[in-house]
Formats: sequence, C-alpha cells, structure tokens
Amino acid sequence: MSSPTESPVFEVPRPPRPGKRQRWRYLFLLFPIAVGVVAVVNGLSGGDESSGPTAKLAWWLDNTKAPLAPHDPVAWTSGDVLALAAGRQVTGYGVTDGTKRWAVPLTGDVCAASKLMSGGRIAVLHSDPGAKCGRVQVIDVQRGTAVWQRPLPPWDSSGDKETQVVIADGVVAAQREDEGINAFRLRDGKPIWQRIGLVQGCLYAGVGGGEALVAEQTCRGGLTTAVQSLHAANGKPRWTRVLGEDTGVAGIFSTNPVVIGTGDGYSGEVNEVMLLNKSGAPAGRVKLGKDTKVQCATGEATWCDGIVLNGTTAYVRVQVGEFSGANVVAYDLTIGRRLWKSDITDRAELVPVGMDGARLIAAHPPVSSRKHGYSGEPSTVVALDPRTGKSSELMSISESQTGVDEMIRSKGRLSWVNGLFVLVRQDSEPGSEPVLAVYEPPKNKAAPNQ
Repeated sequence: MSSPTESPVFEVPRPPRPGKRQRWRYLFLLFPIAVGVVAVVNGLSGGDESSGPTAKLAWWLDNTKAPLAPHDPVAWTSGDVLALAAGRQVTGYGVTDGTKRWAVPLTGDVCAASKLMSGGRIAVLHSDPGAKCGRVQVIDVQRGTAVWQRPLPPWDSSGDKETQVVIADGVVAAQREDEGINAFRLRDGKPIWQRIGLVQGCLYAGVGGGEALVAEQTCRGGLTTAVQSLHAANGKPRWTRVLGEDTGVAGIFSTNPVVIGTGDGYSGEVNEVMLLNKSGAPAGRVKLGKDTKVQCATGEATWCDGIVLNGTTAYVRVQVGEFSGANVVAYDLTIGRRLWKSDITDRAELVPVGMDGARLIAAHPPVSSRKHGYSGEPSTVVALDPRTGKSSELMSISESQTGVDEMIRSKGRLSWVNGLFVLVRQDSEPGSEPVLAVYEPPKNKAAPNQ
C-alpha cells in the first residue's frame, strides 16, 4: 500500500518518450486515433465540441488503510477535511492531498454511521468488547475529536440484526431492527427518550434523519407498514401514515419534505417514489416499475443509490437500452410527471451523484459493446442542466486506473466535493482496487463552472 500522496500501484506507466526524429511520425499515426476518441466522447456527452480534461488521481486508500468489512466504509467532507469511518476508527484526511490529519479510535467495529452531518459532527454506532453494536459516538470532523460516547441500553433480544444511527434536529437516534429507538442530545450525549418494543402494535424497522426525524414501522406482524414523523425532542409522533399491504419502505430519501421509496421492503429495490405533505398525506408519487435502478442498503433506509433529490424534483436512475444501459430521468414529484431524460446516449450507464449548486453531477463507466464487452473508453463525470438534462463533460478517468469503472457502475458511493470526484468502494471482497479514490481535473485545466 502506498501512502495517500504516493503514486498508485495500479496506474499504467507511460511509454518512453520518442526521439526528435520520431515525434512527427508519432503525431501523424496518432492523429486519426485522437479524432476517433474525441468523436466517441462527444457522443457520450451529448455532442459537446470538446471533451473534458483527463482527471488526476489526487490520492487513494486500499483495504489495509480502509477495511471493507464488517461494515462498508463511510466518508464525509467538512471544509478541507475528509473523514472516513472504516474498521475500528474514524480518520481525517486532507481532502485534496490525502494527508492524515487525525484519527479517533473506536472500541469495536463500525456497525452504522449517520449519512448526514450536523454542525460538522457525525455519529457512529460501533461495538464494545462486551456488546455488539452497543455504543454510540459523536465526532467533530474539523477538530478530529470525540465529542462524546455513550453505551446503549441492552437490546431486548440477541441475534444479527441491522442497526442505524442518524442525526436529526439536534438529536442522535440509534435504532435496531424491529426493537426500537434510543435518542441522545447531539450537544452532550444526554439520553432524552426511547421508544422500545411494540408501540400500538408496531415495531420500528428503520429511521431517517436530516432536518426532521422520520421512522419506518412494521405493523400487524409485518402485514402492513407505516411511516411516522417523530418530534426529535421527545419522540412523540407528529403523524403516522399507514401504507398498503405488501408495501414496504425501501428508502427514506428526505425528511423535509418527506420523500420515501416503496417496494417489497426486503430487497431494497425501489418501485415508487412518494412525496408526503406536512400531515403525512400523499402529495405526489412516481411509479418506477421494472425499469428502476434505485437501490437502498438493506436495513439502512437512508443509504440509497440511483436517486438525487432537489426539493420536490427527483433525478432517478432508470434502465434503458438492450444491454442494461442506464440514464437519468427527472420527475416533478408534485404532479408525478417526467420532465426530461438526459441527452447521454442510451448505451451509457449514467449514475446521478449529487447537486452542485445549480447543476446535477453524474458519472458513467465505459460504455458496453455488443461483441466486445466494455469498450476501454474512459469513465466520465458530467454536469447536467437540472432544467433540461443537457450534459457537459467535466473530466474523464483513465481506463488504466482499474476498479474505478465497477465502483461507478455498482460498487461505490459517489460524491462531488468542491470540484473533486470522491468514490468509496462498497464491496466486501478485498482486492487490488482502491477502497477510496479522489480525482481532480488537472491544475491548469480546471473543470468549468467550479
């Protein structure tokens, strides 16, 4: 394993530079190839006249620095710090160069982590020597300090059950599958309420944070599912919305407004996106059907891939094309209507990444081919106009950086941070591929509109 600032071992070395007499011959030989490459890239990015700059690998970590098991690594950025929870510690790195800033050790393996930060703070649920997933800890990302940690009350039953931890409205809520929620004050860790066991015939099966606290319930022995908005200060319900039979909550995408994904409740596959109003009544919905490529982690309702929300507009990854290509489609949730499909070719496998101001960032790996599998073209990062879906390429990633295409396609969590493309691998099998990789455009060719 190289240090974060060393050259990666998985880059292909450059060939020797030709002598003066050979250079013109090389240029003439390469000219038709260069034209072909530009034409291909233009086809992928909606016909731009020039492709984006080739990305530079700023730094990376492998499985020795960021273990993949027993829980997928989780990353956050705050200012110039990238924090990574992996294995038995949370480590802070300089987001642009990978310099290690700090490390906070944990008493056991990571079980769950909050997706969102609040005031530069994150929450991690981890094991204790005597209790699996029995301790919650809050860490200040900028300072690199443990703000507080508390043991959780003993869970009611044993067994390997999914756990979650979220931050919402000044509260840290830790939840275990079908057992209950324990809430602590974010500021100092003071226990403030708990809702454990059956509550009016329902069990808590998931929880989402952010601006508000929204929980998933299974009721009547699992025959029905409900969504409940909770007062963060005392845990009392604001409203409860019962869903139909055989309809489960696959994901909680937003808590203000409340936007959920429904499905069978077991596979994590989202078949419908639903907007709920301030009283919990359905205010709009979009049925995705069999073409959906939105997937949520089993037992962790807030960790979902293939969808980005901007208010009441949902940018959704859907399957298109004969060879399982994917594109991004925009929906207005208030009226349940499709607004546009991006201008990326249907042979691509576009993945929405996140909002960056007034544009949507997306990425796609090499394009598949009917006869030859993947084409060898570079992975690309693009910006989409959120009003029209028109794309412009920001950067391309060399095919020599192995494993990145699979991270984009299906095995990574992707984010865009101040012009940097950050990938965190989600795959339990260790290998030579990076677990975390950070890319940036060349210094002299910054991506447009940064």
